[in-house]
Amino acid sequence: DCYDEVLEYGQVPNMRYKTPVWVLDFAGNKALLQQLQEIFDHLHHTTLFIGITDIEAQQNKPAGKLKGEVFFAPEHIKLLIKLWGHELFMREYGHAWQQVVQGIEAQYCIDEFSGVDALIQRYQQLVKGELPPNQLLFGEF
Repeated sequence: DCYDEVLEYGQVPNMRYKTPVWVLDFAGNKALLQQLQEIFDHLHHTTLFIGITDIEAQQNKPAGKLKGEVFFAPEHIKLLIKLWGHELFMREYGHAWQQVVQGIEAQYCIDEFSGVDALIQRYQQLVKGELPPNQLLFGEF
């Protein structure tokens, strides 16, 4: 489990916490983020701006500033390489991905296939919605 809790937008006004809160924002919905920062008030620890996936929200940006910082993975990687050196970074990066895989591998099924015909077949299944979302496709050509 990566997150303590995942909520829908409509649930935001009812949120109440007693411990410091981190917001990891992938949507980029400024109005929602302002609402969250107001609700959390002194319990708001930090907000990391990671993405802008809520395209509609980009048309409505209310006035006011947000507290938080932009998290841009390529810049973070450069910083870690500078601090740790390339060899240590690669070792830690590999270790972190091993932990991720161990935590999620039971949730996915792997479908290995070979050849163009098999690729076309899986593509058609994907387009028709016939492949389960937890199926990972690995093709060899």
